[in-house]
Amino acid sequence: LGFKVGLDSYGVYSVVDIVGSLLLIVDVCVRARISFVRSGLWVTDGGVLARNYLGHWGWLDILASLPIDFFIWESIEVQLLFKLNRLLRLPSLFTYFNDSEKRSTKPYLYVLAKLCALLVIVCHLLGCLWFFIAYLQGFGSSRSMPSKAAFDDSLGVQYLFAFFYG
Repeated sequence: LGFKVGLDSYGVYSVVDIVGSLLLIVDVCVRARISFVRSGLWVTDGGVLARNYLGHWGWLDILASLPIDFFIWESIEVQLLFKLNRLLRLPSLFTYFNDSEKRSTKPYLYVLAKLCALLVIVCHLLGCLWFFIAYLQGFGSSRSMPSKAAFDDSLGVQYLFAFFYG
């Protein structure tokens, strides 16, 4: 929320958001072409690869990649709610970690990376939720909300405050 509110007037957020959405769509197209082994042979037929991908994580990745928020011209709060579909990509991320862990000679590094990534994601989401609630209720409206001074701080200070305190 702070990123969108702080940078929307400069147009930077819109560019970052569009590039991120395009990267998600490109990722879906690339993942649909990743070959796999079936009965000891590499499968390279495009139709079979696409059906295999759609049969596993494909539909979730497609739903998560749709830029639904681009077509909503409501308030910032409503637009951010329509970004929650991107959280559907999290199971795919952890599947990647599990597959990499199985193929690695040092699986404990992947376990540690997965734990750190999960910790950062949870801290980020809780911090965003805390600032979102403060944005709706008003900064400094209660002791559990950030102070009004936090609303006037720079974007980096707001994010660090939300990340570590939220």
